[in-house]
Amino acid sequence: MRVELNIPPELVGAIVDGVVAWLRPILTGLQVKPSQLDDLMEVEKCLGGVGSISRGEEKQDRQRTLPQVGYLRLKEVLALIPVSKSTWYQGVADGRYPKPTKKLGARISAWDVRDIRLLLERGAA
Repeated sequence: MRVELNIPPELVGAIVDGVVAWLRPILTGLQVKPSQLDDLMEVEKCLGGVGSISRGEEKQDRQRTLPQVGYLRLKEVLALIPVSKSTWYQGVADGRYPKPTKKLGARISAWDVRDIRLLLERGAA
């Protein structure tokens, strides 16, 4: 059974513009996790190619958005380096990944962005 809706083109355009505006940060790789990439690429195709995303471009875009100095919390680090929390912490214990700093507080773990940049450049991720 096929149902046809008589929706004015202006309304459809406004809805698409709203969805695109909402998805633009995700589609440009600012907030995407590697596990979400395939789903987002499908959404992008449905919206008519709003942006171009590929796995290589996504990693480069994220590296470009990293601040020059500062600290990253674990969630931000794992968005750049696609491993699980337990794998990350095991790598920290083994010395494969940098150790966190406690400068921000006794209960706050954060990683120096310079250490993460070095890790990404080495390709150890």
